[in-house]
Amino acid sequence: MNNDPTYIRRAYMIIHALLWLAMLALPLPTLFLSNPMLNDALLPIWQMCAAMALIAAVSTDSMLYPILSGKSVTDAVIWVFFLFVYGLLVVSRYHSAWGIGILFLIHSFRAAYPLFRQKEAYWWLWPAWLRDTSAAMLIFILTYLLN
Repeated sequence: MNNDPTYIRRAYMIIHALLWLAMLALPLPTLFLSNPMLNDALLPIWQMCAAMALIAAVSTDSMLYPILSGKSVTDAVIWVFFLFVYGLLVVSRYHSAWGIGILFLIHSFRAAYPLFRQKEAYWWLWPAWLRDTSAAMLIFILTYLLN
């Protein structure tokens, strides 16, 4: 097993780039073709894709945070559980992708706080913050355009 940080960084970037691109690409046929039936078919798939991207973001970021004590493990478990359960509740509603956008925005604060408070930030905080804020804005913009 190779634990080289370069491979971990590369895998982190590729996984989240692909999930972000899927969130961007799924609603594009609906926007360009203006077919309401296509919107009804693709919207639930797009919401599920956004929820999966959120769960992947929360899970990988929680695994990358350093474990300083038992409290940090408990905090990570509670954070993942809260966002997973709330994400599932949001996905179960029709036309509620904005809720996933709000969760992405909340999760971006988790990366932004240590990023802007510490002089030496972890390598993954900038990509995580950029991914979360851009995903939230993408979801808000596409939700506005699709409705």
